[in-house]
Amino acid sequence: MTRKYRITVEGKTFEVEVESIDSAPTAQTAPQPQAQTVAPTPPPPQEPSSGPTMAKPVSAKDVISPIPGKIKQIAVKPGQTVVPGDLLMVIEAMKMDNEILCDVNATVAELLVKEGDSVSIGQPIVRYA
Repeated sequence: MTRKYRITVEGKTFEVEVESIDSAPTAQTAPQPQAQTVAPTPPPPQEPSSGPTMAKPVSAKDVISPIPGKIKQIAVKPGQTVVPGDLLMVIEAMKMDNEILCDVNATVAELLVKEGDSVSIGQPIVRYA
């Protein structure tokens, strides 16, 4: 059995005749998919929050930096009494200002950093009395 077809390739039209060699249809087996091992996707890195960050004490007397960055502003002084929500300092990370807020009633005993210092995650930044 012969069939005529018209095909266009890159703008040029061709007429072709196709002859069937075997009149009986042949069954083809689809290739079996092979199992692939896929490693789980790690969670995306977390961006520093643009909102205030509540400072978490390492001990009852230390406040640690929750993010790496540079101390942009210190809002408290030794001897100052602070309450939850008071601004302790601002840490600049990735060109964003992150407010570090007090989360306990306390008195600031010592500032462990100064403006312009670089801090890392977990570094003590304020000590309470």
